[in-house]
Amino acid sequence: MTGHDNIINRYPVIGASAMMIGTAAFAWLFSRNIGCTAFFFIIGPIIHWLMWREDFDGIQSEFRHRQILKTRLPIQPEQFFDRFYATSNLDRDFVIAFLKFYSHFWNADIQLVRPSDNHFAIDGHCSNDVFFANLHEQFHVSFSDEDISQIDGTFDSLIRSVYKMPRSLSN
Repeated sequence: MTGHDNIINRYPVIGASAMMIGTAAFAWLFSRNIGCTAFFFIIGPIIHWLMWREDFDGIQSEFRHRQILKTRLPIQPEQFFDRFYATSNLDRDFVIAFLKFYSHFWNADIQLVRPSDNHFAIDGHCSNDVFFANLHEQFHVSFSDEDISQIDGTFDSLIRSVYKMPRSLSN
């Protein structure tokens, strides 16, 4: 966890639950009204569930992604290329190098990464600037804001965009 992370940022459901319980305790303490308190303890969790089942800043995506990872069979980088990019115009060595960079940057298991993975939506804590600065450092490509807006965030979109970008020989 980085310095700006805390339990509410990393575990928003726990944070929201704590706030809901605190609000119910506050209502009971100051109103001594059982109806008001019951509202927060009964209706509160329903509202909480309705809100947090939606995807806010990758929070639910992270949970769903972990569930999906449990069902994936691990594949080696060479198998990854053969399965997903063999018929593309992408170079095998480039795909494997990008896969290694991507999995290292996102701290993802290299054997479980798939082209549809979108770690920008899953993590939600990383800015585009940090990712694209690392991408520039590793592959010597520079993206304009317009280029970045054309990328949907998936591994597939990223790798195809990086592959077609001209490489600068500096650095």
